[in-house]
Amino acid sequence: MNADTLEPIVERILADHPEGLDEQTFLQRLRAQPDSGWNPERRISGLGLFRRHFLLFHALYRLRDRLRQSGTGDIEIDPMCIRLLAYRSGEPAVGSRDGLRAYYLDLNNLDSTDAADVTRMLKGFDAQVRRREQRAHALATLELTEPFDEASVRRQYRRLAMRHHPDRGGDAERLQAINRAFRTLLPR
Repeated sequence: MNADTLEPIVERILADHPEGLDEQTFLQRLRAQPDSGWNPERRISGLGLFRRHFLLFHALYRLRDRLRQSGTGDIEIDPMCIRLLAYRSGEPAVGSRDGLRAYYLDLNNLDSTDAADVTRMLKGFDAQVRRREQRAHALATLELTEPFDEASVRRQYRRLAMRHHPDRGGDAERLQAINRAFRTLLPR
């Protein structure tokens, strides 16, 4: 499947789902389209899944550029929500500093990516997700919410450490969790 064939199918799916779709659901809808050429019965992973992801995002960025240039619309392109938007005047017709756009519009990136590259990318993504989860857990442990600054982390850490210190009748495990959370949010 090439981008010229894929783009009108992607546009049709966007029009059918004005609330937007996450990437996984979008790919499922794409596979279900008889003119997509993607077998809906065949499960794929690894390099095959990366190629479908890449082709979808390639088509999305091309379509977004076309809609912006014509002043007829825009597209939110995010793995958690892909949706058609109304045209917003003032948006650049082509995102000149959009690194993701440049990556996905360059088909050499698709051709040059092999299974080992996909494995490296997935490991990096997993590490990024773990860091986000650790950060969220640290915020919960210290009873903080975004946005916060270093001073508020230090203040809250001291307050909780005093309250949960074993010498003051607190719990050692809870204090250790508070210490880990502090180091997660303010590594030195």
